Amino acid sequence: SATPTLYFNTADLGGNTLLHYRSTPPASGYVGDADHPFILPAPIQVVQDETTTLSLVLNTEYTLGCSSLSVFPRTASSDVSPLRNIAGAATGLFGLAGIAADTDRNQIVAINSVGDSLTVYPFASENNVAPIRSITGPDTRLNGSVAAAFYSAGQAGGSGDQYIVANRDNNSIVTYSATDTDNAKPLRTIWGLVTGLSEPDGLALNLDPFGDGDPAKDELVVANGGNDSITSYSRLGDGDTFPLRTLEGPLTELAHPCGLAIYKDHHQVFVTNSSSNTVTVYDLYDLDGSRNIFDSTTGSVVESPHIEIPPLLTVSSGSGFSEPCGIVVDSANAEIIVANKGNDTVSVFDLTAVPTPEALSL
Repeated sequence: SATPTLYFNTADLGGNTLLHYRSTPPASGYVGDADHPFILPAPIQVVQDETTTLSLVLNTEYTLGCSSLSVFPRTASSDVSPLRNIAGAATGLFGLAGIAADTDRNQIVAINSVGDSLTVYPFASENNVAPIRSITGPDTRLNGSVAAAFYSAGQAGGSGDQYIVANRDNNSIVTYSATDTDNAKPLRTIWGLVTGLSEPDGLALNLDPFGDGDPAKDELVVANGGNDSITSYSRLGDGDTFPLRTLEGPLTELAHPCGLAIYKDHHQVFVTNSSSNTVTVYDLYDLDGSRNIFDSTTGSVVESPHIEIPPLLTVSSGSGFSEPCGIVVDSANAEIIVANKGNDTVSVFDLTAVPTPEALSL
């Protein structure tokens, strides 16, 4: 894998970016040499948080089938050695496919596709450390898990917090208590013929979409690589439930959507399309109190739950994208961060270049 240039311009677990890499690092391991202290394989996920000053890099298939996690200073760029690593058989990191940050507990949540497990580590962990808790077993319904999100209930001591996981192999979304362990059954499972889930690759939370503080209206937004669609569900959805909205069709320009991020300030969703090497932007709007999408091309609300609209913006030519997957919208620093697994880079763009809803409605 070629040595990438990395730009850590946001926060994860407190002001940094969590990057997840999927390819095999060089035989020399993480230490490297004086000229190339650390060579990173293809990044496939970016997760943002805002509580510390470090960046995490997750690498799968490091050696003997194990995956690894590396921590860098937030401001690191180009060739730099990690501050610390989590790696080894005791970690339980195998086929690492997704990560999330539990900001209430200052912990890392890892999704392992080999063995179907969810493992949790203190953010300060290093070396061959065992997880402080794991969720795994037949009752968990984990099956080819690829993405995760952390929901904070905002209560003292983290009461009511949850982990939400997308399963690609059985087309489901499962939710656990953040304190669950072992062979725990999910609190809820979205799964079935009418859900519209098809190889879900990306997952994001759209919290308080209507600004009324009602957690019952929180939404899950899912990128489905199997049918080129974006589907939205109630965060509290369970069983074989219809999506609240489905964005699909040729006009959308969706092409194996892999990652997505919500830009809450502008009610927009940013989507990476790994097949077309693009990022497309759509308006998630609530103009009349209902769960609808605003079509900026016509200036009207789309009332049908099945929506086919062109993107507000398509970023492609000259972007440097190569199989883009993970994406973060960093509103604090006005940047968009995209992980490219095809060319071992992380691309950073100016968020202010995206048209605002106000400009579109004039």
